[in-house]
Amino acid sequence: MLRHKTWQYVAIASDEAFVSAAIAHLGFAGLVFATAYDRKTGEEVAFERIIPFAWGIDVAPSMTAGSSTFTGLTEGMRFDNATRRMQLDLPGLHVDVQGDSVDPWPATWPIGKGRNDTVKEMGFACRGSVRMGDRTLSLDGHGMMDWTSGTPARQTDWRWAAGVARVGDRLVAWNLRTGFDDPDQVENALWVDGKPVSPGLAQIEPGETWRITAGDLDLHFDPHGMRREDMNLGVITSRYQQPWGRFHGQFEGKPLEGYGVVEDHWAVW
Repeated sequence: MLRHKTWQYVAIASDEAFVSAAIAHLGFAGLVFATAYDRKTGEEVAFERIIPFAWGIDVAPSMTAGSSTFTGLTEGMRFDNATRRMQLDLPGLHVDVQGDSVDPWPATWPIGKGRNDTVKEMGFACRGSVRMGDRTLSLDGHGMMDWTSGTPARQTDWRWAAGVARVGDRLVAWNLRTGFDDPDQVENALWVDGKPVSPGLAQIEPGETWRITAGDLDLHFDPHGMRREDMNLGVITSRYQQPWGRFHGQFEGKPLEGYGVVEDHWAVW
């Protein structure tokens, strides 16, 4: 049971703000975090807790049922998958956003004697707001969601890129991942106006400007901020960076401008 890992991650990008949050049950410990970023001023508010044996954490059994929740002494986080509502009540950070849905992209692959299951939804419309201190910003924009459950290898690593962009009059979103003991990259998907297709294998190269390619998608990513983690709890060790920022490039040869998140993660867990 302690080898099983499960988490849910939600990010929202609007013209005014970017918000990301996760609730994770890692067996020996739990992790919750949330970050809000004002895209005009660069102001950032962040919250994070590492919790022994994941007390107060519950991750939904699927992307479409139940809720992922964190209940602290004075803090709370809730992703309600039935109603598509996300609520954060954290020090200096309050979020209430209602999301629609797009067609999901489920994927499963074997890892050793176990397997990993994930469902992604990228580019769904949402409405709501984030309060950072005494300022309130609109979260009327588009969201990205990741639900994952499985028994990953004791040592693993991956890179990931997720974003939403306009390409002419089309809305394009993507979920791209390398590593994670899956050479076929079966979770890679590209949504065009809410309909997902496989773009094939991706290449994700970190740097001052990240470079990401997959099929007809050719992207550069410029970070605006970053969540970074170096955790060593003995049984769990993690080195992790998750920048958020601006994507630019081309899709099917046409100019693309968008926003989202990338990740470079190595873990022993």
